[in-house]
Amino acid sequence: MSLRQKVSGTPSRPDVYLLDQVVALIGLILLTLLAGQLIPDARQAWYLSVWASSGLFVFVLMRKGYALVPGLWLGALMGNCLLGYDILSAFAFATGELLGAWIALRLMYRWVPDWRSLTFKADFLWFLLFPCLLNGILVGIWGIFWQRLFYPEPWPDVPVLFLSNASAVSFGVLLLSSNLLSWQKPWSWKSLITEDRDFWLFSVYVLVATTWLFWQHDPDFLGIIGLLFVLFIPMLWALTRFPVDAVYRLALLVFLLAMAATARDLGPYSGATALHPITVLQIIGIGMISIGLFAAAMIAGSSSFQVGSLRSSLPRIR
Repeated sequence: MSLRQKVSGTPSRPDVYLLDQVVALIGLILLTLLAGQLIPDARQAWYLSVWASSGLFVFVLMRKGYALVPGLWLGALMGNCLLGYDILSAFAFATGELLGAWIALRLMYRWVPDWRSLTFKADFLWFLLFPCLLNGILVGIWGIFWQRLFYPEPWPDVPVLFLSNASAVSFGVLLLSSNLLSWQKPWSWKSLITEDRDFWLFSVYVLVATTWLFWQHDPDFLGIIGLLFVLFIPMLWALTRFPVDAVYRLALLVFLLAMAATARDLGPYSGATALHPITVLQIIGIGMISIGLFAAAMIAGSSSFQVGSLRSSLPRIR
């Protein structure tokens, strides 16, 4: 079954269907609660935790189709309520996020019916355009509409609200969905460390560097410079040296640590800005993750081309 067929949704056996619904519901609740723990001021603005649910929405819709929409929607609704939202806001946010993801994916599969995976450059760019950017725009507009309707803010704040809402969705899709979509085959950290101890040493370096950059009071530190030279360039190098799946997992841990620190007024983005500090981090994260995923797709494409060229030359060598 193709990904396009999956997003259209096909009912499975009743017992499997019910189990999938329960798993989707519990997964959304647990993921939203995890976001609430990482970002303790989630009630201040809904976009502080929307990255988690948006990322899972896109992944499940791509893998299972709209058959699991009831479980996803109910899980998002209950998760929002547990974070402290009133029932009306929880309903609106869950509905808007899910609709944005579904519309964006339907349009992507209409334009690119043979979409395959993130390991292909063209497919990654379509993924970036539709589930990430268009999805973020749709949910950002929905968030502004809802907040303006029930929680009026001065008009000068509308662009800030839109950017905050949209970037949170795009960041969540890039951070979480890319990790889940790249989990194509079974592997374990233990086997990876056993086979390549250099990756273990690199992981320790990255986690220590992330802690040093973000878990301290240093508002005058040039955060973008630190991220670029201390984390981003080493992570690009890691894509050429270690399995791409493993680097994705490491990037996920890095941004979870960074968000948790930023939410506690630590790190280079804790100073007063026009945008919320987490929004600044998410926007920077969108750029860095996009470049990293595109670089990984280029490396994978180059490797496939070299292997194909070698295979085509073998008969002549013989």
